[in-house]
Amino acid sequence: MKKTDGLAERLSASCRGKVRAGEHLRNHTSFRVGGPADLLFFPVDAADLAVAVRAAKEGGVPVFVMGNGTNLLVRDGGVRGLAIHTGSLVGIGEEGRGREGYDDGEVVEVSAMAGTLLSRLINHTVKSGLSGLEFAAGIPGTVGGAACMNAGAHGSSFGDIVNWLELVDMEGEKVKLARSQVDFFYRGSSWPCEGVVSEVGLRLMYRGESFVLDRVKHCLSERGKRLPLGVGMAGSVFKNPPGDFAGRIIEAQGLKGARVGQAEVSRKHANVIVNLGGATAGDILKLVEMVAQRVREEAGVVLETEIDIVGEEPRS
Repeated sequence: MKKTDGLAERLSASCRGKVRAGEHLRNHTSFRVGGPADLLFFPVDAADLAVAVRAAKEGGVPVFVMGNGTNLLVRDGGVRGLAIHTGSLVGIGEEGRGREGYDDGEVVEVSAMAGTLLSRLINHTVKSGLSGLEFAAGIPGTVGGAACMNAGAHGSSFGDIVNWLELVDMEGEKVKLARSQVDFFYRGSSWPCEGVVSEVGLRLMYRGESFVLDRVKHCLSERGKRLPLGVGMAGSVFKNPPGDFAGRIIEAQGLKGARVGQAEVSRKHANVIVNLGGATAGDILKLVEMVAQRVREEAGVVLETEIDIVGEEPRS
């Protein structure tokens, strides 16, 4: 019996969340590609999450954590061990007197579970008149994913508004970290212990519903102008190099529309690769490598990927 078989039995017996063996991750990523996970688990609360990481460690099973799969490329061979999908780990809380009682400019703390979609949290902040998260309008990820990658747009980043992070460490214990204990940097973050983000506390400011709604609409409009919609993609593929934009550099090399199989450099935004339908992860990876090589050779710029690339190549 494989280690993951025993783990599946333990999770099924001890947790409320769903457990699936051999689930293809193409069903859970915005690129619409990706091979199977040995075991895919959907915790519904921090207790489920604690059982999963503790059991995996005790069984010597590697753990991979994913949110909404919108910044992720899973290779065609899939992921070994336990994949934890935080999509069922949702909920929003607000510390304060309620939106009718806030004064303009008052700081309000909002907490959200790691699997909460940014879109859902933004809807909450709009209705509550809380400003600070508008830059994330249109970003399709989760709160936990935004914290891990320090998601950003329009000159702002998620780390700017984080007040604290709660983790479940690999012993299954909750650890609450103050903002000063977390290092946020361009498209990434780190903290002093190994663990899975379970909840995030944000510091926002009351500015009124109409003010926040206007800013959200503006950010959504700008995003719609730049990015292709309705296709399989994972947003920006490469990080912007210092003082420049990856999309501008890629476009300058004439790479818009470049294709490998059914993967194409977007004709709307050169720093986006789209799945035209039927692309494999291998197609996308080859196109990523082709673009990076051309930019390195022709422009002398080394591009670093922003998307997370995980998993194994398929067995021949």
